[in-house]
Parts: sequence; structure tokens; C-alpha cells
Amino acid sequence: MLVFSEQNLVLFSVPKTGSTAMEVALKPWADIAFYKQRKHTPVGRYQRKIAPFLRDAYQLEPETVAVIRAPLEHLRSWFRYRAATLEVEFDGFVQAVISPSPPEWARIGTQYNFLTGPKGTLGINHLFTYEAQPVLRDWICTRMNADVTF
Repeated sequence: MLVFSEQNLVLFSVPKTGSTAMEVALKPWADIAFYKQRKHTPVGRYQRKIAPFLRDAYQLEPETVAVIRAPLEHLRSWFRYRAATLEVEFDGFVQAVISPSPPEWARIGTQYNFLTGPKGTLGINHLFTYEAQPVLRDWICTRMNADVTF
């Protein structure tokens, strides 16, 4: 997660959506960068802990932005990421992910849960799809007032 005070913006790092490439490209403009176990902070935690801090400490009430991936592509990305340690093919991975009690290696969470707060309310002002990179890049470049390359 990156916080940009001048642009009044928070960029969420949804897992497996190109967030690392975006963070590398946008880090020069970021005032606060969350890494390691805080990098993938979901909206609910942001609303409970980080948003109040930004408001109280910096008088910031930033807009939020995130990137999501088409569900099947999201699953494929997770599968590729974990493939070296798996003993199942892609179909088996998908079955495990959607099972009522997935094994540890298939617990990937959902983009919906990541991007919603309490009571399932969407906590994102600007939501882009990974598959439409030119639209996302144009918006980021305009918002940063710079030529940004991921």
C-alpha cells in the first residue's frame, strides 16, 4: 500500500494484480509505503486503523484506488505463484480454492473480501482492471502529473 499526500490518494496492493510493479514505479511520489506483512493491507483494516491515523496525524482523507484481475486470471496467477510447491494441476487447485474448507495452500482469499469493509461495502473510489493496463496507466499518469511506466 502506498499513500500519496500531494495527490490525496491511497493505492491498495491487491495480491496477484501487478502491485509490486506499480509500487516500484510509483514509489518516488509516495509519502508512506507499507511493505512486508502490511503491503497487502485490506480495505477493512485500512478503514479501522490507517484512515483514522491519516486523518488525525496529517488531516488527510484520501481517495482510494485498486486494481483487480478477472477471476480466472487471478486464479491462474496464484497457481503459477504456488506451482512449485503443489502436487495438483490447475483444475485441482481451483477445486481446492473453492472447496468449503480449502487446504492451507489453496487459501488465497477473494478480491471482493480484500476490497470491502464491514457489511460488504466497497471501500474503493477508483477501481481498475488489470486487463486494461492502458486505462490504468493513463489515469495514474494524470493523477501523478508525470509519465509513469510500470
